Amino acid sequence: MSIIGKLNNFKIKVFNKSSYKPYTTDEVLDYINSFPEPVDYMERSYFQYLCNSKLYGVKKSVSFIRNLACFFPFWFLLLRKGVSGVAESCDHVFISDEYKMNIIPAKYKESFQQVRRSQGWLLGKQERRIVSELWEKHPFSYYFLLKNLIKLANYKWAIETYKPKDILCSCEYSFTSSVLTEYCRTCHLKHINLMHGFNIVDLKCPFSTFDVMSIWDDFFIDAYKTMRCGTTDFEIEKPDCVKLNKYEVVNEKPVLKYYTQNYPKKIVPVLRRLVKTAEENGMKLEIRCHPSYPFEKEDAAGFPDSTFEDNRKIDIERSINGADYVIARNSTVLYQAALLDKRILIDDVSLPEEYIESRKKGAFLWETERTDLLSSFLEDPERFKPSR
Repeated sequence: MSIIGKLNNFKIKVFNKSSYKPYTTDEVLDYINSFPEPVDYMERSYFQYLCNSKLYGVKKSVSFIRNLACFFPFWFLLLRKGVSGVAESCDHVFISDEYKMNIIPAKYKESFQQVRRSQGWLLGKQERRIVSELWEKHPFSYYFLLKNLIKLANYKWAIETYKPKDILCSCEYSFTSSVLTEYCRTCHLKHINLMHGFNIVDLKCPFSTFDVMSIWDDFFIDAYKTMRCGTTDFEIEKPDCVKLNKYEVVNEKPVLKYYTQNYPKKIVPVLRRLVKTAEENGMKLEIRCHPSYPFEKEDAAGFPDSTFEDNRKIDIERSINGADYVIARNSTVLYQAALLDKRILIDDVSLPEEYIESRKKGAFLWETERTDLLSSFLEDPERFKPSR
């Protein structure tokens, strides 16, 4: 696993599952607007880093330990030069993980090469100069410095190896985005971000900047502007991850399919209630866990094994088509289901306050006539039995 991967896994395990803060819309906007206008790309990246830290509830003690853990790797890797690879040139280099290949719009699929994060390493004078300037501005923020260092070395290797015209990525959540965009500009390349999740106003994306952002719908533009993102050029493209094929699946019983996100522990009581209600009304509940947030053993106890859908064997297209009702809190899967004209139940029961704030943040702008609330189903399940 790459160093970036290990850092992200650490963040998920330590922060996402324990200290993640469900801020209200007003709190998010107040915090974003408390910053002055960024003077340069470095300040943009650092402001996004501070927003991310607040989102994940990073305490000073944890921040100290995290920066201390990154101190020696930072200085060690800064001295590592590396070498470029040898390969045929291409128009587009996509720097991401394999599972994100379906977010690439058709217009970029010809003459492109995928580079996994930290696949290669190359540092020159220009990259070290950028890192040195970041260190002078933030000499104690070694987590911030290390991630920028690793990303710059990865980009340098990709550029020298493939000689592309532009760099594709999916890193609007990453505080390295603005630094990398400016770096690409100095290399006379465009830095193009491909949207990979349903983005609403929160503390993940503020201040991120790209030359071009490829987004799924025009209503996302207002969200990015509200978060003070620096991108001004938007392309509206629906890639394969949302432009799914629709086909009919006949189930023995009507299937309610719940798609989990973060906070899996907090939704367990509602899922147990759903299992019972579904059984009492001749339906079946299936649960598909987010790859980053699997159920702990104690939470899964009591659910039949057949309740959980294996996301490694069943792709999202087959999963959604196989559901009579798609249920989630504010997941991208709801948008995908809406495009397929599926029946949808928005979970307003598990975290009711979050539901109210999600609606304020524009999480349900895709709503169709076939959308209802989970609370309505639980109150009167008979009304929701699909006609056969």
